Amino acid sequence: MYTIYMIRSRRGNSRVLAALKGEVLSVSAVTIPKGFKAFPHQEGYMALNGPYYLKDLGDGHFDYGFPSDDRHNNPNGVLHGGALFSFADSFLGHMIVTATGRHCATVTITTEFVAGAQAGSWIEGKAEIKKLTGRMAFINAEVSCKGELMMAVTGVFRLFGDV
Repeated sequence: MYTIYMIRSRRGNSRVLAALKGEVLSVSAVTIPKGFKAFPHQEGYMALNGPYYLKDLGDGHFDYGFPSDDRHNNPNGVLHGGALFSFADSFLGHMIVTATGRHCATVTITTEFVAGAQAGSWIEGKAEIKKLTGRMAFINAEVSCKGELMMAVTGVFRLFGDV
């Protein structure tokens, strides 16, 4: 089991700002559920928005997740839709690359936000590829927290050369 520690500064800034300023005062933990392992690639934007995790269920199916923190909040005090969208875009791409062995790029993603969650929650995602053609992948997903649906997702991805 992994534990991620969220560091907060005196001003309540995210762990990234607190670490840069050296203002560490308190630490709170989000426990990574059993069986989840870090995404194989966590560079660039994913490093800023994650870390993301996956659990291999076999037969090409995965559960995905990430420990949310204050960086992911909107001004209303709940997780920002952009953080959830970025998470979904990342795990949809992973699922397609794993299933096809080919690189892919997002063409379109449609989201329907139906519920919110607080920072400090474990956020989960599940996806199902609906159709693959020679150039395109069609996929549906759900993002949830504690079993409650937060966001329904439909995506279309363009397939490229082999990984």
